Amino acid sequence: MTCMVGTDNPTNKLTDKQVLEIYNLCKTTDMRYKDIAEMYNIVPSQVSLIVGGYKWKYLNLDPLPRIVRGSRRNGRTGCYT
Repeated sequence: MTCMVGTDNPTNKLTDKQVLEIYNLCKTTDMRYKDIAEMYNIVPSQVSLIVGGYKWKYLNLDPLPRIVRGSRRNGRTGCYT
């Protein structure tokens, strides 16, 4: 049995292009995971899994460092939960 990944999996809500858009939003803006998730009709934890490198691994996206994913605390910028 072969594992279906990405757009080959009929249960996925996102395309490869959308995953790349989410990754780039988190890398270049200070949008919250919640706001990005609403844009793509997914849950915030899915955004976290994408930018953390846990899902969509075959796209070879480097996990974003914690400081980029960061939070509002301590003046950090980047996506936050």
